[in-house]
Amino acid sequence: MVDVFVLFDWVGGILIAGALALIAFTHKEIRTARLLLALGSILTVIRWLMWSFTTDAGWQFRALAGGVLGALLLAGLPALWAWTRDREQPARAEQAANEETSQAEAAKSLDNAVSIQCSQSSPPTRYREDKTLYIVKFQGVPIKGPEYDGQVAGPISFPRSSDPFKSNQTSDWYRCEVTNYGTKPLRNIRAKFPSQFLEIVKTDNGYKGGKAVAGGYALTPPFDLGVNSSDYFYFSSSSPTFIALTYPTTAQAQVLGDSNFYEIKLVPPSRDPDGFFLFPEIKDSPIAAHPSPAPPTPLRKR
Repeated sequence: MVDVFVLFDWVGGILIAGALALIAFTHKEIRTARLLLALGSILTVIRWLMWSFTTDAGWQFRALAGGVLGALLLAGLPALWAWTRDREQPARAEQAANEETSQAEAAKSLDNAVSIQCSQSSPPTRYREDKTLYIVKFQGVPIKGPEYDGQVAGPISFPRSSDPFKSNQTSDWYRCEVTNYGTKPLRNIRAKFPSQFLEIVKTDNGYKGGKAVAGGYALTPPFDLGVNSSDYFYFSSSSPTFIALTYPTTAQAQVLGDSNFYEIKLVPPSRDPDGFFLFPEIKDSPIAAHPSPAPPTPLRKR
């Protein structure tokens, strides 16, 4: 029985000592420390109960020992518990700050690794056999005004196919190349192109864009790009207005094997740094120079 007492003494002492040692570390270790304190206290109580039933000492002495032990546990354990909680808060804040610093450093290492460059193009003639074909298409005119900062256009995806691609649109098309010049494979690269819908103004020489009647952003497709690889998508429009697009300065991306999203700075475009325009389909009949009262036609996959 003496060996059992010694075992309980050692185990309880080690647990409490380990708990106090772990308090110096992160908030996760502090939580473990509180668990060890509870286990050490339980073992100490069991140790006293075993001793009180096996000792030859009188009941008064047993009661006195139990009272002292109870007072120590009732007073000391809550105090230690509160102390660990007080130490957990700054430890948690420090760990959160370290994580934010790590993410900021990781994002900074990805700056100027990705570029998006757009140029005027003809529509695609065929679907893509190796990858998904993406087209970001503007339709109609939003009714929320030029100060709106929400999404007004997004990618339509076309499954892999060897069939010809047919489009009855006569408006402008732009093809945008997304390239990863960095040293790490990236996933889910997406950017927001600030967009404005400009009313059509007829001039002696044709038409030009007038005042903005609606605004928002166009969301690009998500791309997974290895090192020194690229992919592309198209911009098109069937809106009865000019579309003025501005290049984004940042994008969202993930590093392969990392679930965090990072905001990274994009390589400035080498052509048309101020952006570009998508021209409307000009019909023979006059086109209204104000937003239509109806929302845009829902996008449908072909």
